[in-house]
Amino acid sequence: MIHNLSEPSADYFSVTQHSAEYTFGDQRAVLTYWHRPLHAMGDAFADAGFRIAVISEPPFSADTPRELLPPSLGDRRAVSLSASGSRRYRPRR
Repeated sequence: MIHNLSEPSADYFSVTQHSAEYTFGDQRAVLTYWHRPLHAMGDAFADAGFRIAVISEPPFSADTPRELLPPSLGDRRAVSLSASGSRRYRPRR
């Protein structure tokens, strides 16, 4: 969802990379991020031996001014996804 808000013309199903420069104290650093669609992330977790128990969206604060929320949000109460699960040892083949 965040990817679609920051890059409306981007293809959600593609894996894309972007970098941004930040300053931490007096140090400058370039941080690189990758966007992956939800199914690709789920597949990667499963391949690493994790079992996803819940996928949920944490709600934004109820006192968030409406003008700070994206118009495309409509009546939804959450913006981003989070997942939780457990890891089981599964030997690689």
